Amino acid sequence: MRFKPWTLAALSSLLLAGACTGDSNDPGDPNDPGEPNDPDFWLVGDGGTMLGVSVGGATTGYPLEGALDLLAIACFGRDTAYVVGEGGTILQTRDAGQTWAALTLGEAFPTGPGWRAVAPAEATPEGAETVWIVGDAGVVGRSDDGGRSWTRIDGPSGQLRGVATEPSGAAALAVSATGEIWRLHAPSDDEPGGAEMVYDGALALFGVALAAHDDRAVAVGAGGTMLRSDDGGLAWTSVELATTRDLHAVRVAGHEPLSVAVGAGGVVVRVSDGGAEIDEIADAEQGLYALHLREDGTGQAVGAAGVLLRTDDSGHTWQTVALPSTATLRGVDDFHENGHL
Repeated sequence: MRFKPWTLAALSSLLLAGACTGDSNDPGDPNDPGEPNDPDFWLVGDGGTMLGVSVGGATTGYPLEGALDLLAIACFGRDTAYVVGEGGTILQTRDAGQTWAALTLGEAFPTGPGWRAVAPAEATPEGAETVWIVGDAGVVGRSDDGGRSWTRIDGPSGQLRGVATEPSGAAALAVSATGEIWRLHAPSDDEPGGAEMVYDGALALFGVALAAHDDRAVAVGAGGTMLRSDDGGLAWTSVELATTRDLHAVRVAGHEPLSVAVGAGGVVVRVSDGGAEIDEIADAEQGLYALHLREDGTGQAVGAAGVLLRTDDSGHTWQTVALPSTATLRGVDDFHENGHL
């Protein structure tokens, strides 16, 4: 199955019509319930790749020929999602992906930074959600009105590779390719907002996650690095793992002491009170770059050469899903009423 290429110019106004909705169903047919061909989760990656994958395995997508890489996706509620990438790309949908719009940040931001991670705050209202984005040269942006306006948060340095926000959106954590962890603070009536370095390590960090219901946080990076915090990211300790594979993404469970990370060589790491389980998935030898897990244990991991893995048990076991694309995939998420893992 081939998809129609779109030009980068098509991204500058209304764009990607139907990018996250399946084309296998007729939306005008009242007898068609929209399953199983409507997308269940969404993938983004190199060359402007955007794919929706349904529970029945059908795919729809719009790889953008010659377009810039899309590096992360974060869905929020039932209808909203943000995608960020190279060249200052920030896309938003308010209709579950039927249409997308490019967002403009304003004069306070440099032209065309590479945005590398995005995190909406899940306790804020859809339509006026708080969103954090981070990228190259330590640039941080925050919106508290659903992307209509943005405030720049100064302080961090280096290439910021991951971001996680508290449910309220008042604070966030960002990690950098030069090994720092930054705690980001929103502006208030008394403070302009800013950043505090809370960890300075020797190895690059690529991903960070915050638990939804307590103060646990986990950051991961090069050489099997995993760091844990129990106070919302103020103090960090190292978690010893029996792997030297780079870890690119991590999730922290909200109701149990579980962290799940993925990385180079198809490695999957599960850390709980019972210790660490480490597996290298044979079908993902090229590496895994992004991870999404829901509270019910379902989720996906994506990576190089179009690798897509699915799990129904919070990463205990995985199944390979074939895709009509071999583009490197950098982000994965789904629209959801309940929270992430």
